[in-house]
Amino acid sequence: MCEEKMDKIKEFIKDQLLVKIFKTREEMGKNAAQDVAKKISEIIGEKGKVNIVFAAASSQNDFLNELAKCSDIDWNKITAFHMDEYVGLDYDAPQKFGNYLNKHSFNKVNFRKVYYIDEKGKSPEELII
Repeated sequence: MCEEKMDKIKEFIKDQLLVKIFKTREEMGKNAAQDVAKKISEIIGEKGKVNIVFAAASSQNDFLNELAKCSDIDWNKITAFHMDEYVGLDYDAPQKFGNYLNKHSFNKVNFRKVYYIDEKGKSPEELII
C-alpha cells in the first residue's frame, strides 16, 4: 500500500508549478511514489493499461524503491520503457541505465512488458529503424 503521506515543510505554487519541500530526500521520494501510484491507478481504471518511461539516476532511488512497494498498483497492466542509455558499454556493465533500472525497479515488480533502449548489446546503428 502507498497511503502514508509525509509531512511537508512547505508547499507553494510558483509560476503554476506546485512545489513541495520535505525534510529528507527519502520523504520526498515516498510522497512522489504515492502521488504517482495514485495517478497510475487512475489511468489503469480509465484506459485499462499505462505506458511509463523511467529515468535512471541516483536521484530516483528513493522514489523507485517506494513505488515498487505499492502493492495496490496493478503492475501487469504497465508497459515500462527506460529513458536513456550510454553508448559503447558492455551489455552487462553496471553503469548501464537499463541495468540500474533492473536493480531498482524492473526486477522488483511484475510489469506487463519492459522495453530497453540497448537490446542485448546491439550498437546504436543496429537499433535504428
